[in-house]
Amino acid sequence: AAAKSKAPVMACDSANPMPFGSAPHMTERVQKNLSDWINSTEACNLQDEAALRKDKMVKVVKTLLLLKYLKHDNEPIEVIKGLYIGSIGAAHNRPALKENNITHVLTAARGLPTPFPEDFEYQSIEVLDKADVDIS
Repeated sequence: AAAKSKAPVMACDSANPMPFGSAPHMTERVQKNLSDWINSTEACNLQDEAALRKDKMVKVVKTLLLLKYLKHDNEPIEVIKGLYIGSIGAAHNRPALKENNITHVLTAARGLPTPFPEDFEYQSIEVLDKADVDIS
């Protein structure tokens, strides 16, 4: 899903209401409030832009890692007779899955699609690939 940029929400400055003084004084206050608002909006926009850039960088890194695994770590390894383990690259290697007579694939990851639902039975466990995640 594409990230949506949110317009900054500004609150009224109720602690410092516009004074009912002379016109020149009000003009200064209006200019200061306008300047403060513009600066706040720019800061919000910069934060939004930084968050968008970070999201894009994370997606690029994930894509590069996926490409690496698809190319270099794409073979299922037999752990015991009839039970294989492999990376996302192995799960996307249809010929290797077929050659090893694999019929069922268990995915332990978050948000990965099933690449060949017409050829294999899939079950997914939504977990993060982190050491501190409880998978019991």
